[in-house]
Amino acid sequence: MIESCVNHSNRTRLQVLVISTYFAPDVCGIAPIVGDLCEGLTQNGHSVTVLTSFPHYPEWKNKEQCRPWSKRTEVQPDGTEVVRHGAFIPKQPSGISGRLCYEFSMFLSLLRSLRTRGRRFDVMYVVCPSIGNVLFARLRAWFSGEPIVVCIQDIPADAASTTGLAGNWLGKLATIVQRWMLSPAETLTTISPVMADRIRETVRPKQPILLTPNWLVGNIAAAVERSREAHSESGCPKTRVLFYSGNIGSKQGLAAFCRTLQQLDLPFQMTIHGDGAAAPELHDHLDRSGDPRFKHGPLLSAEAFVERLKRTDWFVITEKSGMGTAVMPSKLIPAVTLGVPILAVCDPAGALGQAVSRHQLGICLAWNELNTLQDRLTSTSDEQMEAYRQRCRRFACTYDRGDRIAAIERILEVAAAARQVPVGMPETGAANG
Repeated sequence: MIESCVNHSNRTRLQVLVISTYFAPDVCGIAPIVGDLCEGLTQNGHSVTVLTSFPHYPEWKNKEQCRPWSKRTEVQPDGTEVVRHGAFIPKQPSGISGRLCYEFSMFLSLLRSLRTRGRRFDVMYVVCPSIGNVLFARLRAWFSGEPIVVCIQDIPADAASTTGLAGNWLGKLATIVQRWMLSPAETLTTISPVMADRIRETVRPKQPILLTPNWLVGNIAAAVERSREAHSESGCPKTRVLFYSGNIGSKQGLAAFCRTLQQLDLPFQMTIHGDGAAAPELHDHLDRSGDPRFKHGPLLSAEAFVERLKRTDWFVITEKSGMGTAVMPSKLIPAVTLGVPILAVCDPAGALGQAVSRHQLGICLAWNELNTLQDRLTSTSDEQMEAYRQRCRRFACTYDRGDRIAAIERILEVAAAARQVPVGMPETGAANG
């Protein structure tokens, strides 16, 4: 049975070990969500330690120029203890060998924190699809008895399709390994109903699967709050203003979308801010084409991102079919919060496609329907655009930060109690009630 979590006010102080390859200050993917969760847990009185890598995503570069086998402990301003572990960073993360080396090197690097100086935690919160994280957590649990909660942001066996594993014996092996890796977890959490259904097919029977969608992270939420005007017109009503922001990798297929867009006899302005393994090729293509309708640049700060969204008609999200389509992209949340309609090019049966179509958040096209893009854009009236904006704002109400973090707190408490690992004293004051 797939369950939804609710907020509970009776909290217990926990010693939480978070294991995530991606963490702040990286600003794409799951990194800002994990960082914001740790900040929220710490603010609510929990003690949080994070085992993670050094910043490298989505550029896939050693941003701090640290040695590959480095290890460093730091304390965040909110009090979160972060232990960073160096690992191999592949130049081509979409390749099989590079990805496997990346995962295995992270697992080996984490082994240096296997015993954490003899310290025991009440619960481990492990972010997946990083296979090395889950393997390490399973090994640590064997020694410590600490319960495991696995947060599945992308399904490992599905994520393998981005590296060419799908459809062969390695893909089948990945599914078997996935079941084995996830079997010790007290609870599995995931971010979309589509993903929950996919997980149910591959895990042990009756293993709890809880829906815990991502949310609008603190720094972007603050930028939105400081800029309450939900939408600003582009200044030229005949020009469609399109905006893409985030990771630019093989999974997104953004280059293919841009090539189609270039063929349209349509006044538009497409602005791209992002980075990733496929970014250099895309930027080179756009520069060589000389098409003045395209502009590209680096990832934006939270403030600049919000300001750009306010001047956008369509927020573009592309997702190649078969590339982990159970994932609900976190980049959707700030756009709908600001009432910006979505232009999604993806598998209509995937999590993104279902959300955009079911809630009428904008235009959703399958990749083989791109030839209808011009007609869809030109036929959308001002009244329809306003209706999209209103539906986006209503849909955004389901991604409240406080509710989401409170739900995860409750999951951690229940997992710790179920394994009967000693937990901290219950809170006596009302500060965190």
